[in-house]
Amino acid sequence: MAKSATLGTLHLLVQWGTDNMAKNPNKSAIQESATILIIDDDSGTCQTLNHILMEKGYLPTSVSNGKDAIKAVQDGFVNL
Repeated sequence: MAKSATLGTLHLLVQWGTDNMAKNPNKSAIQESATILIIDDDSGTCQTLNHILMEKGYLPTSVSNGKDAIKAVQDGFVNL
């Protein structure tokens, strides 16, 4: 995936999360710090997305393949 498309998708996800938090101002700090799973085999893309998400207050984690992504989701490790 092109970096501009990846960053565009990330922007939409971050905006969606921000909008939903604004609608629910009584959420605790733990609920507001969503863990977001990044799936990409390019380490540079993962690092960039990790940095952007951390600046926005999220807790990003990344995996490099679909098998690890499925395991992370099944283990309940991520929110988005």
